[in-house]
Amino acid sequence: FGRGSFFSVDELMGVCSPELCFVQVARHLPLHQAIKAGCALCGSFAVSPRAEFGLVSRQPLTTRAAIAEYLESNKGIAGAKRARRALRYVVEGCASPAEIRLAMTLTLPYAKGGFSVPGLCANRAIELGKKAAKVAGRRRVVPDLLNAEQKVAIEYDADVTHASGQRRMQD
Repeated sequence: FGRGSFFSVDELMGVCSPELCFVQVARHLPLHQAIKAGCALCGSFAVSPRAEFGLVSRQPLTTRAAIAEYLESNKGIAGAKRARRALRYVVEGCASPAEIRLAMTLTLPYAKGGFSVPGLCANRAIELGKKAAKVAGRRRVVPDLLNAEQKVAIEYDADVTHASGQRRMQD
């Protein structure tokens, strides 16, 4: 294993880096599952049975750029080819497994069961113009998925977290 593969927990124990984890997942799992794992590693959530809805917010464990850099630095690592292929479809910043499924459905090519929508990013804030801010009652919004170039925002409203009429209206 090359540079960036492990982190030291103490002098006797190390843990696999998120980048190496992605390569290992891509090596052993089908493409769709590897993409899903990559989105989760680059996502802003963790599963927690103690949380109200089963998820907690967290900083992403890695980024697409960090994974690409790891692959470039470790070209001969087993699974690199499959990891590069899966990495093309990883969407950063998803805040739930449902957002990952939606992102994959929209961004994967037709041949892989998706709608081939280009340029989507997840949970990126956008500043609203004066008219839009007045209508929304706020100056910025954070849609679940966004194509800023095409000015398309997509909000995924799960009944569990968006059940109130006020929350749906706000979204």
